[in-house]
Amino acid sequence: MPGKVVIVVDAYSTGRLVPLVLKQREQAIIHVHSCRQPDDLLASLGVSDPSLFDRDIVHEGNIPDSISKLKAAAGDRMISAVICGCESGVELTDALSEALQLPTTNGTQFSQAKRNKYEMRKAVSAAGLATPSFFECTDMDSMKRWMGSNITYPVVLKPLCSGGSDCVLICRNDAQAAHAIATIKGQTDIFDRPNNKFLAEQFIEGEEFVVNSVSCKGKHKTVDVRVYTKTHLPDRGIIYDTETLVDPNSPNAIVATRYVHKVLDALQIQYGASHAEVMIMPDGQPMLVEIAARLGGTTNIAVSRKCLGYDSVNLVVDSYLQPDTFLQHYATPFPLKEHSTTVFVATNETGTLHSEKFSTWKKPETVTVMKLNVHPGCNIEPTKDYLSSPATFILVGTESEIARDYLKILTFSKTALSVIPSARNLANASICCSKDGAAALNIVANRGQQQAKSERDLEETTGSNSPR
Repeated sequence: MPGKVVIVVDAYSTGRLVPLVLKQREQAIIHVHSCRQPDDLLASLGVSDPSLFDRDIVHEGNIPDSISKLKAAAGDRMISAVICGCESGVELTDALSEALQLPTTNGTQFSQAKRNKYEMRKAVSAAGLATPSFFECTDMDSMKRWMGSNITYPVVLKPLCSGGSDCVLICRNDAQAAHAIATIKGQTDIFDRPNNKFLAEQFIEGEEFVVNSVSCKGKHKTVDVRVYTKTHLPDRGIIYDTETLVDPNSPNAIVATRYVHKVLDALQIQYGASHAEVMIMPDGQPMLVEIAARLGGTTNIAVSRKCLGYDSVNLVVDSYLQPDTFLQHYATPFPLKEHSTTVFVATNETGTLHSEKFSTWKKPETVTVMKLNVHPGCNIEPTKDYLSSPATFILVGTESEIARDYLKILTFSKTALSVIPSARNLANASICCSKDGAAALNIVANRGQQQAKSERDLEETTGSNSPR
């Protein structure tokens, strides 16, 4: 009897965990690159081990040609699913699964809205869901026409289709807006797409939640709920400080989750993973920051299983390959077994990294994962987004243990990198966590949810050989 084969598109970042789980289930895999990605992007995101794949194919822009290649690679085996790995593969995943007439396709009607932040907001707003005021702009004049007399500074400017807080800039006056537009326009985003236009939206403040979900036949399971803390840096954008796992049954978490599930319906995301960021406003109203039809960037199988009893990667595979099993349990609530916080280290340094102390540091006991993103000899620049953080820690333990060890990380990080400064930064070379240590520690302790064996790489946490 002929077997089956699963297609994974852009198995980068945390999407590289999908082939690992498929292989553990003895599934044959064909990998498709949505395009020829830049080497530096793949290096920063991380890619799956090619030995996991039966074939490794590059999509050259023609759907019928790629379908022919996939069918030839599959041979007499049935193609059972097309699963998206990284955000860059969202649109191609939809196109291939629709062309193959798979029952698990999300279709292409809203493919652009899952990637293009302007189209995303249009679709969500059309469904009657609250969003900040927004506009697709080409220059300062078009932005000012949108603002008119109703929109006042601050506003947020960002590329239409990037990720990882790339060039997300808060502007409080015309001069900052002009600088932001010059930074965005004419450049390429992290996926090497040209930024010919940009999104302008009203700046909103509140408590920012992350809702990670997995969907199957239009039923949405909340995998976990988290709270972000971020720092807004003048002329440098938004950088991450912490991401904390919280009780999904807390009042604001429930509001965020219900809103996100409506967003998933509006975008017709019926299968697979999603990662949504939602702001709960002071009046309790949820508003979309953005949503992506892929796994969250800090997904970690071992940590999820320890804290929740399950993980999103296996749930994604179930949603495509074992839908009946998924649907039996999708609505079952699981208690939060352990607290966890992800800590993103930031740096103000510019130069060449001479040495680092993270690798040899005796880590605090709650540090379950350390991901080092720099190495001696590499260039160091001030942290400006998710991908440029020099190190990431995942802490697991009690609230008080995490608060204690979070402060240790803040303190140690100040002297962890030895950098040969560039000429333009000789006067100010220092490493830091982006918020003042005491203030950040208060955030951890007061929330009561902040989760402030090192590993070389994210894949080691899965117990197997394993790219925002």
